[in-house]
Amino acid sequence: MLDLEALPRLPRAERVQAVDTWLAGLLAEALTGTPRPTGRRGAPPATPAEQGVALVAVGQPGPAR
Repeated sequence: MLDLEALPRLPRAERVQAVDTWLAGLLAEALTGTPRPTGRRGAPPATPAEQGVALVAVGQPGPAR
């Protein structure tokens, strides 16, 4: 669980790491319950749910404008 009260007191690098760790945990938890896709006969086997998933941040690091 992310401690939202302590977050503003942390240095920026530690805040980023805390949020990143929390989000990675949420993603892993969500993927655990994801059923594997079923394939058709003759199709290549389905890939595990964990493959092909990425978190992408958009924007520039730095102070908010």
